[in-house]
Amino acid sequence: MKSDSGRLSQYLEQAQQLYGNYLYLEEAYKNTTSKEDLNLFHESICDCQKCPLGKTRNKFVFGVGHP
Repeated sequence: MKSDSGRLSQYLEQAQQLYGNYLYLEEAYKNTTSKEDLNLFHESICDCQKCPLGKTRNKFVFGVGHP
């Protein structure tokens, strides 16, 4: 099992591979499961172009599984 510092190091290495030497920091969202909150979250980020993924994305999804 990796330590917190090991996981942070792995995350930063992966972020660097994706984005180079840039970190994209946004206001933290509270962890919610309500449909209204998910709709608001979707509206606030579905058209985001702040990272390279936005240029090639043709559909926005939250991840895997049911929201």
